[in-house]
Amino acid sequence: GEHIQTDIWRKGIRNFSLEYFRAEYLGVNHGIPMQFIVYEVPGAWNFDMALSICLIHGVYPRPNSIHHPLDVMEELWRVLELYGIADAKFEGYWENGAAWHCDAEQVKLSYYHREQNDGSIKLLVFASNPTVDACKGTQLSILPQAFDRQSVRSVYDVRAKAYLDAPQGSWKADMPNQTYQIYEVTLA
Repeated sequence: GEHIQTDIWRKGIRNFSLEYFRAEYLGVNHGIPMQFIVYEVPGAWNFDMALSICLIHGVYPRPNSIHHPLDVMEELWRVLELYGIADAKFEGYWENGAAWHCDAEQVKLSYYHREQNDGSIKLLVFASNPTVDACKGTQLSILPQAFDRQSVRSVYDVRAKAYLDAPQGSWKADMPNQTYQIYEVTLA
């Protein structure tokens, strides 16, 4: 990830291509798995900004300190383990457009999904704004019909640790620039 980050430092995130990131990190791996190591540049690039790009691609940056960002990744690993990603399928924003809607073009949604024992489907959704343009009051929607389900039973904001009011699977979220949110969505 060094060359990607150098490009972001020099040219800024506005001109960064998510397609390039996908080509670099999502190909078929032969040999040593790739890792995204974040080299922070104060005021220009940090670990949380990197997560806004990495999470929606199913890539998890390696923490390079025993303090921050290890604390961030420790919490993320806990969320992933509790959700059960070992038994889930990842679907990136570039392939799952029929499953969600957002009124801000720069916000992307990727998710893990798995069927529960009761027949419901649980999604672990990463909503991200990897751009320099903030989005206030963005409308996010999960479309249960894309999963052969009738309704959204609940939406839980993992970072805020709170259930959201999400009638018909829609809710509002502020998406500042280069940030991400994590939601657990249950479909019935």
